Amino acid sequence: MSPRQQPGIVEIDRLEEAAARRVVVDDLEVLAFDPRHRLDDSDEAVKHRCGRSYYCEDAAWRRIDYDWLTGAADLALQLDGQTNNTSLALAIELIEDRRVLLFPADAQVGNWLSWHEKPGKKGKPKPRRWRVVEADGSERTVTAADLLRRTVFYKVGHHASHNATIREKGLEMMAADDLVAVIPVDRRVAMNKHPPWQMPARALYRRLIEKAGGRVLRSDTGWAARTDEDFEELFTESQWKAWEKAQRKATRTAAAPAKTPAVEVDDLYIDCFL
Repeated sequence: MSPRQQPGIVEIDRLEEAAARRVVVDDLEVLAFDPRHRLDDSDEAVKHRCGRSYYCEDAAWRRIDYDWLTGAADLALQLDGQTNNTSLALAIELIEDRRVLLFPADAQVGNWLSWHEKPGKKGKPKPRRWRVVEADGSERTVTAADLLRRTVFYKVGHHASHNATIREKGLEMMAADDLVAVIPVDRRVAMNKHPPWQMPARALYRRLIEKAGGRVLRSDTGWAARTDEDFEELFTESQWKAWEKAQRKATRTAAAPAKTPAVEVDDLYIDCFL
């Protein structure tokens, strides 16, 4: 007697049919495998074959149907802790004048480059563009270069580490005369790491101050200043005086409100008014 004819043995083609059978949408959202690679416990053929073993109520504790879900939290923690290029980057365009606020989170080189190009046919890259729908229903396209050119507020990526702000297709494209850069960093904490984390990175910090005309803020010190002994020698005395003058001009005061963008710094907050 062949296996297909033996009592209690389900025909192979019937099992394949059961595995390929379409399941409900809610099921598809939580199961790890495509329908053709799993069995449906509501199918009579499957019940006949597995009802006394895998799908037996007394053996429910042995099932592994949803075990794959338990790895999601660990995966998320690993992505957050080890892969900065999974960051969500935001470019917020102000409706009134189309100035841009840039928040790249911890994006690194690969992220920045991907904003400019996408894979094309035969491996040739294509320019990446975004479609913007205006309030009146009209449409226009924007590019990363365009958004960078109009950036007036830059939340410096990844605490101003050496590889989180690219130059040619990033910082050097920020052309606004009133650019303000803000670095969320505590240099003392960074330097106490083993090995020390050079944050902010010296070359980047210097170029940020130059590009922003001195309007660079740090969450640990406030305005970039020559009193910071780690970076005092970055500029000459006259250059530091020029940067400090630009900072005073950009500082918002009640007596003489500065032109936009204006910055207000206190012990707890750094506010930028546009």
